[in-house]
Amino acid sequence: MTKKAIVNAAIGLLATGGSTNHAIHLPAIARAAGIIIDWQDFDELSHAVPLLARVYPNGAGDVNNFHAAGGIGYVVRELLGAGLLHGDVLTVGGTMANYASEPALVDDELRWQAAPATSRDDMMLRPVAAPFSPDGGMRLLAGNLGRAIIKTSAVAEDRWTIEAPCRIFDNQDAVLAAFKAGELEQDVIVVVRFQGPRANGMPELHKLTPALGVLQDRGFRVALLTDGRMSGASGKVPAVIHLSPEALPGTDGISGPLAFLVDGDIVRICARKGEVLALVDPDIWAARSPAVAPPSAVGVGRELFALFRHHADEAEKGRVGRSCCHGVRHLSQSIDQIMRLAPVIPVIVIDRVEDAVPMAEALVAGGLTVLEVTLRTPAALDAITAMKSVKGAIVGAGTVLDPAMLNNAIAAGAEFIVSPGLTDHLGKAAVASGVPFLPGTANAGDIMRGMDLGLDRFKFFPAATSGGIPALKALAGPFGQARFCPTGGISLATAPMACTRGRALRRRQLGRPLWPARSVEKSKRWRTRLLHFHAID
Repeated sequence: MTKKAIVNAAIGLLATGGSTNHAIHLPAIARAAGIIIDWQDFDELSHAVPLLARVYPNGAGDVNNFHAAGGIGYVVRELLGAGLLHGDVLTVGGTMANYASEPALVDDELRWQAAPATSRDDMMLRPVAAPFSPDGGMRLLAGNLGRAIIKTSAVAEDRWTIEAPCRIFDNQDAVLAAFKAGELEQDVIVVVRFQGPRANGMPELHKLTPALGVLQDRGFRVALLTDGRMSGASGKVPAVIHLSPEALPGTDGISGPLAFLVDGDIVRICARKGEVLALVDPDIWAARSPAVAPPSAVGVGRELFALFRHHADEAEKGRVGRSCCHGVRHLSQSIDQIMRLAPVIPVIVIDRVEDAVPMAEALVAGGLTVLEVTLRTPAALDAITAMKSVKGAIVGAGTVLDPAMLNNAIAAGAEFIVSPGLTDHLGKAAVASGVPFLPGTANAGDIMRGMDLGLDRFKFFPAATSGGIPALKALAGPFGQARFCPTGGISLATAPMACTRGRALRRRQLGRPLWPARSVEKSKRWRTRLLHFHAID
């Protein structure tokens, strides 16, 4: 895989008016090969590459009509002849230049012959000298709402700019319901958010095309704006897609600008100037809070891919998981791996945000890198965000009781989640989120409920009053695949006994200072605010 090969792929996409899916697939393929290509590159190439094909939904004919008109052989021949394609790129069939021919069956033998010199149907294929459009029809839009792409090849030029009030929706079914109720009979920019890579994996939004097309046919100026995907997005309605950053908060806890839009805001999209703007007074904008993401859907295999969603990058980078391409530290750790990174996990109550960073620095310096901040105080979420700035710290959230607390913790940047118990509602939401999750269990029923969700690592809580080591030994029989992290009543004196299956923690690990004494002296109450330890099996 070379730079020339990636450029050829982008040129082929633009010359044929292909799917906008390639705007995320090609950057992902390129990154895997150590090559960076972004939407600015697509935009610049689009201005240089003419549109040679009109294939459904850009035109009336399908891929069979495209092939009958000359197909790939004709397109490659035209592009090579105009100096718009790298002919020396190696392919599985030789070089790119070999594709300026087409297979034919002659006397029952497969033979390659030159592609047609002229198009067999100029409603499907045209030469570089007389294209359907002088550019490839893919534009980068940027502004105070982020960066997005729009495919203009099938959109009338008088609709390349739309400025209208927006209507906000969190899913496409809500848009269709509003359409059926007659609520969209106006100039409108339909915003569908929380559809990005991390929010729900970017489902297809093509169900919106007919409804929006009807509104446009009724004379309204209509557009779609979304952080999600609309495959080719090739219809007659302007569709601004893959808006990045997406509405869902990132690992830094910051929501994308799309989350701050409200119904009635004036939004402007312009394919000519490359703009996507919220025309909102800056003071009003600054005073707003972001919209809360809807609960994660469950079922139909979503749990299987939750880990990939949780670690996906923004759309412009190809949705590739950060751990695959960046090597971002710890983001891909499972709860099992996180538990084994430190001999004990201190559970911390933070009353004042200003204490968070010094405390994390002291604990990491003392050898404890995995830190659980319990959500028992108003300062906890801000403390998690602050502690993540400490080099070497892996910061999670504890005392997570419901999906709302789960979402808030993830938004604050929590890298793992710990709950005192396990409910179906919380368990399904945690599994769907993809974040490493350690639920509390106290009996066989709790463990079985967790295993139904695919979990086999649990917090044994409260350990001291739930039977301690005898109880864990009894549970080890039917649940030999499970591992436990005892907590509740665990201290330096009792920790050596709070282990499962005979795997005792070394006393020297527990007996040594856990952080520099000088750091502890800065706040004597830190020692008393370390509630207990999670002993690691």
